[in-house]
Amino acid sequence: MAEACERCGICAAECPRTAIRIPGLGTAELLTGDAPHTDPVSITAFCCSRSAAPAGELARRSGHAVTDGVRIVEVPCAGTVSLAHLMTAFSRGADGVLVLSCHEDNCHSSRGNALARQRVELLASRLAGFGLDPKRIAVRTLASNMGHEFAEAVQTFDKAISSLQRDNLK
Repeated sequence: MAEACERCGICAAECPRTAIRIPGLGTAELLTGDAPHTDPVSITAFCCSRSAAPAGELARRSGHAVTDGVRIVEVPCAGTVSLAHLMTAFSRGADGVLVLSCHEDNCHSSRGNALARQRVELLASRLAGFGLDPKRIAVRTLASNMGHEFAEAVQTFDKAISSLQRDNLK
């Protein structure tokens, strides 16, 4: 029912045949260009527009340091983020992919955060087969008023990815 659609993107991400497409939420629209390379580490962070994206904005306004190598991709719901989005981020140069969703039982779309977590865990379990460390992908939860925690989550992930990069050079 088109009238009931809230454009959360979950139906498109869940569709096994990719028969459902929502303009503006495909991999081509969300992940235009390559990941930034201004820092030694490039991270793509998919941020829920109701929780993580406002937390990120609060972090910036509050003066919390957020690494330059983070590319924020705001999505209507973390449930929008499909396996194709996650893999495309890696194929376009991301050293790490972070999905930041709302807290459990606090999702506007009911289950978007749980679906996002399932997809991240599924891909993490398969990354070694692609020659990538499973620690290169993570999911965290935030509320919109958690600017400090946003900065902390991004910095912690950045350090973990930097450590993996150093270990690979040895």
